Amino acid sequence: MYNSRVFSRFSLAFIIVSLFLVSCNSSKETDSEEIVDPNKPSFDEVIGIDFYEVKRSFENGISWDSIGFVQVPEWHMRFEAGDSIYIYSPVLDEMLGYPMYHDHKDYFHFGRSSWRIIELHPDSVMMQKLTLKGLTVDKVRSNVFMKFYSKEYLEKNYPGVSLEELRKPSRQDTLFVKSMVERSNRNSHNPDSVFASPQYAKIKSKHPNLTLVKRKIDNIDLTEKTPSYEYLYPEYTVTLENAYRNFNYVFSVIIDETGFIRLGQVYELDEFLEKRTGVVQGIIDVYLQNLLEIEPAETLGMKHSSIAFFYMKGIRSKELDGQPEKDFPEPLN
Repeated sequence: MYNSRVFSRFSLAFIIVSLFLVSCNSSKETDSEEIVDPNKPSFDEVIGIDFYEVKRSFENGISWDSIGFVQVPEWHMRFEAGDSIYIYSPVLDEMLGYPMYHDHKDYFHFGRSSWRIIELHPDSVMMQKLTLKGLTVDKVRSNVFMKFYSKEYLEKNYPGVSLEELRKPSRQDTLFVKSMVERSNRNSHNPDSVFASPQYAKIKSKHPNLTLVKRKIDNIDLTEKTPSYEYLYPEYTVTLENAYRNFNYVFSVIIDETGFIRLGQVYELDEFLEKRTGVVQGIIDVYLQNLLEIEPAETLGMKHSSIAFFYMKGIRSKELDGQPEKDFPEPLN
């Protein structure tokens, strides 16, 4: 015969322990649940859809800025689940996968950049590229917007129209570029008015004594220079054999819409600047203007002035050995 008092005490203890364990398990499950941001956009409807960029522009809807930098639409992307994305690499000619991290609201990090998802629809996507200053968004520099259409939407609404055609500059772009070209050509003596172009001036030597090589930017990520630096600030290493003296000068030139060269700026210490400016002007007049073949920069079929940077070295002619060096170049025969 069992003791009812002992059983009652045992039952009460069992119930208390059970309630404690249930409470602990419930707490653990709650802690492990992901806190969902109610403002986070859902990717459910766009997963697996191929999207193609058709327009990339600044906040004003124009793809160019006043110095000639142009936003080029070129992305092809595909969302995979809500935490990864594939982006086409034209360099490798393949889709590259990137993890996608949600920050807050409609802000995300992927593809080595930060983004705001403005529009997310099976037909189209609109994104804003963000520039961060510390942990905050730099609103002034976060002014690039990218518009995408899905493959199905393009086939349905633009049958027979190629991506290249859709990505062409708008009328608004053309009018803006025209105004910048006209300003540039009116003030071709002024470095502040030149207009850069991916179709930058083509410069080549037409004399064996003068060699000119376009400088390439290696390790762009390490130098913090973007690929656009190649056309915004084209740099050349120039070597002149049989020169009037040995020299090394660094200077910029303005190439106008006719291919004529004007001196921009000589990079020299203030105490030597005036004299060196005169010398470099002589080198341009005597050598560069006569020994270079130049085709001016062009944007949307319009020729305009642009800038170039020369790292120029002169190697003195051996025929001048024993003679005193001259400060200014000899005129060409």
